[in-house]
Amino acid sequence: MSYMTELESRAAIGVHAEWKVRLREMISAGYRDDAIAESLAESRCACSISLEDPQCRILHAQFHAAAEQIWELAVSGKRREALDHMAPGTQFAMSLSALGRALRDASR
Repeated sequence: MSYMTELESRAAIGVHAEWKVRLREMISAGYRDDAIAESLAESRCACSISLEDPQCRILHAQFHAAAEQIWELAVSGKRREALDHMAPGTQFAMSLSALGRALRDASR
């Protein structure tokens, strides 16, 4: 059963990948953007509305929860630790990879 089109899947993957880059750049620069803080909550993410696949919804929530933890580290002055939590093999990185795979599978 296909929950989303391939185009929707690619768009959702792209949005989250771009958001990850933006988050990393802001943390590296020590810049605080309230728009990022507002979009941390999974329920406020525009992609949440179109996610019907149960696995995608769970992975999406895990990704946003990991991002919230990273942001909290960054705004509390622990920028290096926040960036370390974005490295390959971390919960954040693995949840984004798993979400991407699930989104691709949901479009088949």
